[in-house]
Amino acid sequence: MKRINLFFLLVILLLNTNIGNAQCPTSLTGFTALGEFGNSKYFISNTIAKPADAQAVAQQNGGHLVIISSQAENDFIQQNISEMVYIGLNDVQTEGTLVWVNGDALTYDNINPCGFCNANSANQDYVIMQPWNGAWSFSSQWNSRKYVVEIPCGMTGSGITVSNCPTNIQRIAPHGGDYSVVVSWNPPTATTDCATGGLTITQVAGSAPGSVFQPTIVSESIVYEITDACGNSEFCIFEVNVIPESDVITCPANITVQATSPSGATVNYDMPTVTSFCSSFLLTPPPIPSGGLFPVGTTEVPFVYFTNGPAAFCQNSISCSFSVTVLPQNGGGGCPNDIAGFTTIGEFGGSKYYISNTTARPTDAEATAIANGGHLAIISSQAENDFIQQGADGLVYIGLNDFDSEGNLQWVNGDALTYDNINPCGFCNANSADQDFVVMQPWDGAWSFSNFWNARKYILEVSCGGGGNNLPDLTVSNITNLPNSGSTGEVIFFNFDLNNIGNATATGNYNVNTYISTDNTFSAGDILVGEVPTGGTGIGTTNVPAAITVPMLADGNYFLIVVADANEQILESDENNNTTFTNFTIGTPTTGGSCGYIKSYSYTNTNSAFRGYTFVENNGAVSIHTTLHSFNPFGDFNTFEILDIDNNGILTNSSIVSLSQFGSLSKTGDAGYTAKETSPTSGILVVGKTGFAPNVSGWLKEIDFSSFNSGNLTIVEMSAKEMSDHVLAYGYVYSSSAPTGFRPFLIKLDLTSGNVIWQKLLPVLNYSPSFSVYEEAIGGGYILDIENLDDRSHSVSKTDALGNILWTNNTAGDLVSNRVVYGGQTPDGSAMFMGVWSVANNRADITKIDMTTGNDVWQKHLKNVFFPPLSGQTPDAGQHIGGIIPTNDGGVVAAGTFAELGNNISYEKYGRLDGNGNLVWVHDMPNNFTNYDASLSTADGGFIFSKLGGAQPQSIGAFKVNSDGLLDPMCGGGGGGGCPTSLAGFTFLGEFGGSAYFLSDDIARPIDAQAIAEANGGYLATISSQAENEIIRQGINELVYIGANDYDTEGTIQWFNGEPFNYDNFNVCSFCNTNADDMDFVVMQPWNGGWSWSNFYNQRKFVVEITCTNFDSPPISQNLVSQPPNNIDDASLLLEKIYPNPASDEIFISFNSPIEQEVEIQIFDARGTLVKVENTDLYEGENTKIIALDNLDNGFYMIHIPQVKGRNASLRFVKITR
Repeated sequence: MKRINLFFLLVILLLNTNIGNAQCPTSLTGFTALGEFGNSKYFISNTIAKPADAQAVAQQNGGHLVIISSQAENDFIQQNISEMVYIGLNDVQTEGTLVWVNGDALTYDNINPCGFCNANSANQDYVIMQPWNGAWSFSSQWNSRKYVVEIPCGMTGSGITVSNCPTNIQRIAPHGGDYSVVVSWNPPTATTDCATGGLTITQVAGSAPGSVFQPTIVSESIVYEITDACGNSEFCIFEVNVIPESDVITCPANITVQATSPSGATVNYDMPTVTSFCSSFLLTPPPIPSGGLFPVGTTEVPFVYFTNGPAAFCQNSISCSFSVTVLPQNGGGGCPNDIAGFTTIGEFGGSKYYISNTTARPTDAEATAIANGGHLAIISSQAENDFIQQGADGLVYIGLNDFDSEGNLQWVNGDALTYDNINPCGFCNANSADQDFVVMQPWDGAWSFSNFWNARKYILEVSCGGGGNNLPDLTVSNITNLPNSGSTGEVIFFNFDLNNIGNATATGNYNVNTYISTDNTFSAGDILVGEVPTGGTGIGTTNVPAAITVPMLADGNYFLIVVADANEQILESDENNNTTFTNFTIGTPTTGGSCGYIKSYSYTNTNSAFRGYTFVENNGAVSIHTTLHSFNPFGDFNTFEILDIDNNGILTNSSIVSLSQFGSLSKTGDAGYTAKETSPTSGILVVGKTGFAPNVSGWLKEIDFSSFNSGNLTIVEMSAKEMSDHVLAYGYVYSSSAPTGFRPFLIKLDLTSGNVIWQKLLPVLNYSPSFSVYEEAIGGGYILDIENLDDRSHSVSKTDALGNILWTNNTAGDLVSNRVVYGGQTPDGSAMFMGVWSVANNRADITKIDMTTGNDVWQKHLKNVFFPPLSGQTPDAGQHIGGIIPTNDGGVVAAGTFAELGNNISYEKYGRLDGNGNLVWVHDMPNNFTNYDASLSTADGGFIFSKLGGAQPQSIGAFKVNSDGLLDPMCGGGGGGGCPTSLAGFTFLGEFGGSAYFLSDDIARPIDAQAIAEANGGYLATISSQAENEIIRQGINELVYIGANDYDTEGTIQWFNGEPFNYDNFNVCSFCNTNADDMDFVVMQPWNGGWSWSNFYNQRKFVVEITCTNFDSPPISQNLVSQPPNNIDDASLLLEKIYPNPASDEIFISFNSPIEQEVEIQIFDARGTLVKVENTDLYEGENTKIIALDNLDNGFYMIHIPQVKGRNASLRFVKITR
């Protein structure tokens, strides 16, 4: 086939248009001839002139400034000029109405001003041509430039008329062959008024009619030339374009199988077939691969492929999905199948469970259960309770009652009550004379009571009669107390739940092993890092302590996998459900420990408005990025102040950088990004990067929105943000051409160069929006938020890596006037969280959303979760929800405000939920802290809460807690181990600010309490900050004396130790005492840490403060430490390592000693109590000593060698039972 490219087509046109004509002038004084085109000859002036003068000169020479009516004519002139020149178009007569100097209509328009060129305006009326691209822009009447003159040639005849020139042809090449197609057309016809005729039609370029075409990126030009005997010439030009048939993806049919175990079934399936002109590859793998274990129920299996090849046909994402339904096991051998009148819940242990379809009184329910070969459910473990709860539908009867003997609860089959989950909710019935029958609450699985007359649904349990597999089934779950990261060689301690969900004890010994892996699937290449020998595991759940030694691997993100029966020593009913995993980072440790703190950070006082702030953690360091914003339209700027803080919350550095409008910082603060329009309604978006570090270079890119589509797009909102390895610009435009409306856009740019990788217009919205991108989705794609400004509702969406929307979830927008909080993604990327709060709607909710399907996993109303029954606090409204922090177990930490509206009581809480939305812990905010947000999870496992406006204006308040949500009492710049941790007659509360605090076990009058404190080397507690007050409050549960009083001089408050009284927290409750002549001694209230007063005679418990000494030793009981000999040269004594770890019967300790000497080996338990001491002789050089552990309980321990200096004097280990 014959092909011709655009370059050669242009050559043909130019050659034909420059054929000489005898009637055209050959030269013009003061001008340079450009050549002939059509029926005119063109000249460019050798000198410059203003536009009106240029037209006058052209007329004097029998012509006019050039009039351009086609792209070909425009190209002919452009190739002959080297600077901006006047042409014959202007709107000098009527502003906005462009006319040619000869009165011709404007049928061809090439106006497209460059970035520095002038657009049309009141003083920019005359059109000029740009030499580099032939586009037109504007100039004023005062500018002198060269100009192009057109002189008609006056040829014989008026020319050739072409008819029936084919229009552009497009054909689709179908799948199933070589993607070729035959294309035919009829050649053009023409007439001429040339007296001598001589009309000739010749095809001069392109394939002949009836040729075979295939898809190509550039369409093929077909060119016919028509000439006559008078020398006239015309062309018929059209395009032939062949495109391939659209991509087709076909997923397997839906699959339904029967479960082969309680965990589900292994299912194999075929991969989808993709039919495409392009090559393709799998972009998003399915959640469960072929040959994987599918759980009971229906699982959607989505596939997303990407087609690779020319952008004109390829580079698209295509998707399909199918479902796999796994039906429950039907009986498992001795278990019955379905029972009429009941819905099957499933099997657990040696029984099968059903819920009735109708209601009955409890005694009738038991009679029906017996008639069906079973009884009302007997529950003996938390695991069994949880299993039944998932099938409960409303309050349901189980088999426990005290109908026969009030107060003597018994199961209907006579089993002893060994497991008890009685916890009536606020509106549920407690046990009483007429409330005898136990019901399960579906929302939390707790038990309450119902009477003889109430008819309810009930749970039927039918024994499988030993006909099942009668085997154990070991699983592991709920990894807790594991820090986020560790360094090579470090020993890390944690816990996990070991579950036996089978129907027999796992007799014999087996191992639960721990591995480090690069993915979350256990495989042969994973690295063994810990072992927990165990055995004889009965049915139920056991919490197990464990430890690992971090292997020598490159710093980075890994997975910690726990595997039950790793060596396959136990025969189980299901061998495919023995693992669980969590994220773990291996990295260089930061220096020093981390502490809880309460701090306030000031930011620069400017006249700009405060836009917000973000806490950012990078390799353990924390910085706060604040944003200040001015309001100068199209001159906006953002000022960013970066506040760096250390692990103790101390401000170490601050710096200020500025960006032009709509700016954002990189995650590390070393660069900033801006997005702005070049001028109002220009339609050109500028995205820029500014480097703030010497090694970070910047760039600036213009993006013309006319490249999105042929319609008119007005940029309304824009921003830019750094992602993992690129920059994403986003916002929305208004399209005034079909489809009209607001359209969000996404533009992906290269991080280093700023080059556009792709750009995407999202579907039109039929409301006024606000559009933002939360962050990049783990595994690819983006998480978007669109707010409907008409009713303030929200929706959240996820896209794929090319910006195509995969799903939309409207959970956040189901009510108007809601406020939405994005909560981030779980570390493994399987789910994300959204918070919704509204004072108007009295709600504060958290929703967990599946990242694959966009469906809700669960939604929790925090006023129900944070205030369980019997908590003593009964709010009826949620009014605020703070930021949400995802945790390693798939749960969240959040803060909220709640109210008892009728009593005008407000509660401030922060708490943690696990991956299933169950409460792990909840705490009151420190006193007077309101509306704080959860801002960051730190590398040491703690959490930072923050709020705009801390202790003073122009500030950010923050407090940090440990993984249990507490202000860590062992922090705050104390004695570094020089504090006592035990005192006879007292309970240790903790260490803070260089002091240790103790609560008396007995009561005393205040003067006697101070005397006792002095006798123990201390004084009644002196409090100088909110943080110190909070440390003490967490350890008390009644009114206690502290050291403030006005006993000597009424009205003059002083501390017993003589320090100035600079901090107070008086908050006298309604029943507490105020200061008076006989009320001289200050007490702390346990419920809020506030202070009130007591008299001389009242005996109460009291808090003693003892200043710490400044020496380096572990926090241990000074009364139990056996002091080492003092005459030993220990300058180079090294404690090298201990092994094995974990240990069972004995542990080996390796030393390197410079001399022969005696050393003392001390072992402390997790509470800091000295539990074992041994003296041993060391030889010069390497030594290994064996310590027997048979008299120690299982748990965590520390080995300490007093003769070894500094922090290397101690190593930790865990004792287990082999």
